[in-house]
Amino acid sequence: MVSEAQSAPASPTPASAAPARPDFVVLGGHRCATTSLHHYLGQHPQIFLPSRKGTDYFTNAGRTHGPGEFPVATTLDEYEGLFKPARQGQIRGEVSSVYLHNPVARALRDALPHAKLIAVLRHPIERAYSHFLAVRRWQDHIDFADLLQPEFVAPSRYDSSLGHYDAELGRGQVEILLYDDLESDPQRFFARLFRVIGVATDFAPDMSTRHHLGGIPKSRTALRLLSEPNRLARIVNRFVPESARVRQRAARATLIKPPVPPVIAEELRRQLRDETLALQERIGRDLGHWLH
Repeated sequence: MVSEAQSAPASPTPASAAPARPDFVVLGGHRCATTSLHHYLGQHPQIFLPSRKGTDYFTNAGRTHGPGEFPVATTLDEYEGLFKPARQGQIRGEVSSVYLHNPVARALRDALPHAKLIAVLRHPIERAYSHFLAVRRWQDHIDFADLLQPEFVAPSRYDSSLGHYDAELGRGQVEILLYDDLESDPQRFFARLFRVIGVATDFAPDMSTRHHLGGIPKSRTALRLLSEPNRLARIVNRFVPESARVRQRAARATLIKPPVPPVIAEELRRQLRDETLALQERIGRDLGHWLH
C-alpha cells in the first residue's frame, strides 16, 4: 500500500465556523502534475479550491516581496479569505507544488491541525527533467549540465523531504500517491484520492486537458500567443468553448523535448538512488523502474 497515513475521510469545516481554512493540502511535489490536479479536483462538486492554484501562503507568510512579485496571500486573514466562498458542506483544499520540499511542516500543522496532507510523487529523474525544461523554456543560458544543480535535483529527494515532515509531525502524517498511477489508472488514482479527502469516490473528472506542459518551444512568440491568457483568446473561448483545447493542442505542438545526455542521466540516477531506495522502503512498493 502506497501510504503511511490513515485513510479516514476528512470532515468538512462547517461554512459557519471560523476560521475558513483548508481541510486538505496537496503538498507537491514540484512538476508532479499539481497544476492538472488543481483543475481536476476543482471539478468535484464536493470540493472547493481557490481559483488560483498554489497560494503558497506557508512559503510567503510574512515575507517582503520585490517588484513584479504578486503573492496570493501573505497574511492569515488573506489566506482564510481565499476559502470563505466555499458552499455549506464543501471540503476546502489547496494544491501546492512547493510545500513538500520547503521547511513549512510545523507552520502548516500549527495553522491546519486537522488537515489531511497529501503528496504526489513522480519518477525523480523525469521530474527533474520536466523542471529543467520549464526553466529552459524561457532561459537560453542554461544547458543540460545545469540539470545536476541543486535547483533541479533537490525537489526530487522525496524521502528527505518527507523526513522533514516526520521530524516535525511524526512519521505517517502524509498520504503518498504516485504520478505513475495517475498515468496508468486514473480512475483508481482518483477514487483513492477522493477517499482520502472524504468525498464521493465515483466522480470522474474530465482529464482531456493537460496543464502546464513541459518542453522547449520552437517559437516563444507562438507559444505565448497559444498558451498565455490574452484578450482575443478570452473572447474566442466565450463563444467557442472547444477553442481552449484546440489552442492547447497547438501549443503542445510547438514544444520539443530533447533527450537528456546519457552521462547526465546516469549521474542523476547515482545522486538519487539512495533516496529512491529509502522511499521504496517507506511506501512498501517496488520502485525499481525509477532506478533505470
